[in-house]
Amino acid sequence: MRWLRLLFRFFFFVTVSLVISILLLLLKILGAPFKWLFGIFNLWKNLMKWGLGIKVLTEGKVPKSPGVIMANHRSYVDILLISSKIPAVFVAKASVKNWPIIGWGGNGLSTVWVNRSSKESRAETRAQLKKRLAEGKSVIIFPEGTTIRGPETLPFKPGMFHTVAKAKLPIYGLAIEYENPKIAWVDDDLFLPHFFEIFSQKSIPVKIKFSDPMVNQDGEQLRAQTQNWINDTIMGFRSEWDQ
Repeated sequence: MRWLRLLFRFFFFVTVSLVISILLLLLKILGAPFKWLFGIFNLWKNLMKWGLGIKVLTEGKVPKSPGVIMANHRSYVDILLISSKIPAVFVAKASVKNWPIIGWGGNGLSTVWVNRSSKESRAETRAQLKKRLAEGKSVIIFPEGTTIRGPETLPFKPGMFHTVAKAKLPIYGLAIEYENPKIAWVDDDLFLPHFFEIFSQKSIPVKIKFSDPMVNQDGEQLRAQTQNWINDTIMGFRSEWDQ
């Protein structure tokens, strides 16, 4: 049964993701409105959660107005969990841009790709995000800059917090914690072995929580406020899972 489940999920993931990523690219080339593309992306997320057995317990209110969603980062699975009622773009590592399927879909969604080792790339990313926010879109950022097993987070990168503070825009913290810490995709984990291990499980329970909007004109205070809230929420979830 375990192997049948895994085979179904693997082919489901590849087939549906391939179709959706190609569709996103084609529609973008044809000039489709971004809200159409984001709607297709939301459809893909819902299909993936169903097909891969991801059970999401959501707390807090999903943002209804544009802003910046700052989330802790455990795994590639995280992108399936982030809800927004406002069309939103992701910020992701430039190394993912050329991945089959995932990279194609990201390009179709106008993902902002950043090379965090390059000062010029980080500056260009901040400029691109200002543009997206001015267009009325939300922005989704993993401010740790990488995945971590946790439970607590790595220090958040400060750059975007200062940009958001100056623009007087709200930040919505998003805390993510899986029941099984092995869901984390870290260090030198290879994609396929990790995928096979976690998605052979019957289900993947995960808790997420959105904060109330946080606004502060001091970027460093905003960074600390966001990270403290996420850490406190994660540790609360971890305590509940470990009971």
